[in-house]
Amino acid sequence: MKIQPKWFSQFVDFLSRISPNWIVAIGVLLVLPSINTGIVADDHYHHIVIQEMDVPGVTNDGNIFAFATGNEEQLQQAQDIGIFPWWAQSDLKLAFYRPLSAFTHVLDERFWPNQIWIYHLHSIFWYGALLFALSVFYKRLSQEESGIIATLALFLYAIDDAHGSVVGWIANRNATIAVTLGIIVLILHDRAQKNPTKIGQNIAPYFMLIFALLAGESAIAVGGYLFAYAVFLDKNTILQRTIRLLPYLIIVVFWRILYHYVGAGTHGSALYIDPASDPITFLGAAISRVPILLSASIGGLWSDFWPMYPKSIQPFIVLFSLFLLILFGWFVWPALKKSQNARFFALGSFLASVPIAATVPADRLLLFVTVGTAGLLASAIIIRTQKQRFVVFATTTLLIVHIVFSAPLLAVRSRSMQTISDFVALSDESWPSNIDGKTVIFVNPPMDPSIGYAQLARFAQERSTAEHTHWLTTGNTEIIVSRIDEKTLVLTQENGMLSSPTEQLLRINPFFVGERISLSGFEVEIEAITEDGRPLQVRYTFKQPLENQIYVFMVWEDHGFIPYDPPMIGEFDVIQGVDIVSLLLGG
Repeated sequence: MKIQPKWFSQFVDFLSRISPNWIVAIGVLLVLPSINTGIVADDHYHHIVIQEMDVPGVTNDGNIFAFATGNEEQLQQAQDIGIFPWWAQSDLKLAFYRPLSAFTHVLDERFWPNQIWIYHLHSIFWYGALLFALSVFYKRLSQEESGIIATLALFLYAIDDAHGSVVGWIANRNATIAVTLGIIVLILHDRAQKNPTKIGQNIAPYFMLIFALLAGESAIAVGGYLFAYAVFLDKNTILQRTIRLLPYLIIVVFWRILYHYVGAGTHGSALYIDPASDPITFLGAAISRVPILLSASIGGLWSDFWPMYPKSIQPFIVLFSLFLLILFGWFVWPALKKSQNARFFALGSFLASVPIAATVPADRLLLFVTVGTAGLLASAIIIRTQKQRFVVFATTTLLIVHIVFSAPLLAVRSRSMQTISDFVALSDESWPSNIDGKTVIFVNPPMDPSIGYAQLARFAQERSTAEHTHWLTTGNTEIIVSRIDEKTLVLTQENGMLSSPTEQLLRINPFFVGERISLSGFEVEIEAITEDGRPLQVRYTFKQPLENQIYVFMVWEDHGFIPYDPPMIGEFDVIQGVDIVSLLLGG
């Protein structure tokens, strides 16, 4: 039996009457709560570089997105002052080339110094620009199909809660700019294909791609939509389609050469993988990351949770994500059979998810992927105007997830960086005072950001910092601290150190027994490792007796750091693991 519920007819009527500009305004209003979330994490690093502050280990080449350059001496300086931990790989490189986006941050600092709410307003402006560009793009594609699909697609995209963390984090503005310019590339490409006689229109999308790539690497995902356009929407011959795509490929190749020439790229990180230099590792990671990202884009489990899952659970999460994608495929199948646009959206979103699999899954990466999934879902919902009861149930469920739940969650998640800010502040507020000239040793901070981001904030705000700052491990599991002699501690950690994927941001190489790492305050020696090469037992040999007044030892307890006295020679302490999830949720 086929039915068409009354509420659905009313919903379609509403879509037929609402202006796309109102939808853009709704999307902007929903992310306005982010305006007073302040600055956090990488924002402080950007401030340090733009203001040319003299901070050891921080690049002085003006690139606000160069966090580690592959220079071992520079890395050790950052380790000595507590920006990076001792286990960071010596040739670590986390450097990105985004000059166009960097320029917008320079404008913020030059014209509105310390007016953080304006920085956020600037980011919100770019989200509005993205929605406006997308309204134009969806409308152009809908000229041969129902305009209601374009309206619904824009509505679904504008209120998608996955976009909240992108807009709410100032440092992530590059993604919004890159995707906005990428959408303009698609608009210009569509215009050139439909009006091929004007030379200016033919070359405009190529120039726009250059700007998009200079805004951020995420613009590379536009290539997936350009290819999908050639397959499903371009009416020319295969040769003509290929010729039209070839300049895009040439631009990307030259951009990649420039990217390498300026010293940008990633190396030594288990989370950031450079597909060009390490394609095998990238493909291995993409097999699990792509389903996670695509599932999140259709309303499945937030991909932000991926780093928190134990490795033993991750294969089951991937299988569950594939199951959700199969169900989604069943729902959109009629649209795929009937609509070229639906097929374009499906292939485009899939291909767009591949390059962003170069890093650990996170919903903030989905801006380009959801362009396609929003369009595909809208096509499926509108095309199924006559529905069987089970299909009505599926449609209702999807609309509830993507509208009723998503809209308020967008407002909440636009403030998600406040959680990180509060967490770092919790650490920072319990740091010892009178630390000038001291070496502060944190035994078990809950996470790396507890120290690294807190140190960046202290330097950016020109507050008191110790001469040297280190942390021995992260305290997410039980730790046994043994005193060997007057200068030596041995830490043994349940399940090994670096057990969380986020802790592997700064290292990809496995450790080996006997490996030694020398820093200004102590020498590290690996005494035992896990099966996958993570430290299980580590010896720390300090340069002075542990009771020397130069050292200030701190240990995490409950909701902050407290002073810690190392055990006596021949004795040991057992330090319980920290419940990270409860801590982040304010428990």
